[in-house]
Amino acid sequence: MKVLILVPDLAMGGVTTIVKNLVNHLKKRNYQVVLVSIFNRESKFLDHDIKTLGVQSIFDLPKAILKLRKIFLDEKPDLIHSHTIFSHLLGCLVKKFFLNNIVLVCTEHGTLSASESKTLYMKIFKKINNVMNLITFVSYASLKSYKKYKIFDKEVNSQVIYNGIDVKRFQKNDEARARIRKLYSIDKEALVFGSFGRLAPEKNIGLFLNALARLKENISFKVFLIGDGAEKENIFKKIQDLNLKNELIYIPFTEHIEDYINAIDVLCLSSTTEGLPTVIIEAMSCEKIVVSTNVGGVTEILPENDHFLVNSNDEIALSKQLVKASLLKNNSEIGSLYHKIAVERFSVEVMLEQWIQVYEQLCFKHS
Repeated sequence: MKVLILVPDLAMGGVTTIVKNLVNHLKKRNYQVVLVSIFNRESKFLDHDIKTLGVQSIFDLPKAILKLRKIFLDEKPDLIHSHTIFSHLLGCLVKKFFLNNIVLVCTEHGTLSASESKTLYMKIFKKINNVMNLITFVSYASLKSYKKYKIFDKEVNSQVIYNGIDVKRFQKNDEARARIRKLYSIDKEALVFGSFGRLAPEKNIGLFLNALARLKENISFKVFLIGDGAEKENIFKKIQDLNLKNELIYIPFTEHIEDYINAIDVLCLSSTTEGLPTVIIEAMSCEKIVVSTNVGGVTEILPENDHFLVNSNDEIALSKQLVKASLLKNNSEIGSLYHKIAVERFSVEVMLEQWIQVYEQLCFKHS
């Protein structure tokens, strides 16, 4: 079977991680994969040929649609699998006007807000998404948000397929922990927090920094901040204003994020919105305590009685939960439970089996 995977770009982030896992494991199962990126942006993540549509502005869209149609005709995939809204729009347009016999699966990775539901691109998607064969969501929270704002009709097939990670790569590693800490002259007993991901407004890194500033007067710690993005300049100004420069270790990019997860004690996710945050699953698989804002599908990942959740923008509550979590940093019972959940529910193997079943069922019905 040949699958064409359509993405907006392959910049650093959770969607790219999921697509990378999906592509690599489909190839291992002898699937042919055609990977198409809408925007012409360099990727450091995938060892795979990438076809790009070269979109740089809205004026490039007509050419992009025709280019995508040509790729379909040349490659003759059995199925198109689009990720995130811009890819869905392009896939739906091509299917509606040029290739109505192709199978189209759309996967949404985020949780929709009221303001996003009123955007022009979402209004267009509502008009044309009846051509989809299936729309999937990475969490029930995400699915619920799309139903709430009536983005698709009841007749459209929908289901939830959780993201999956490579649990063999993300596991407890004391050697990596010691090596990274030695590299940055961090004592083996020191308390270390971590925040990993895009430096984007919705990640709300400022909330995490405000909470850390509250802790600084009472406890000693270090922080790994790994990621890059549009908010970098604002974040660094805030770090300076809050006098956190000595506590913070910034790394824009690493191919070995698992080593840094092992080096920390507590992961913090301070987002205002999420679908199903992959970084939480990765940290759990490495047996790390997680503190998070209660957004999107976070509660679908963490065990009910062993989580540290706060409301968005509550820096006082976040600082308190960071302290509570730090007291349990060596709790092997919680760590083992976290790892067990990651392996049994959120491994790439579990995700892959579900996707293969979806692909084969849809193509069989369509044949």
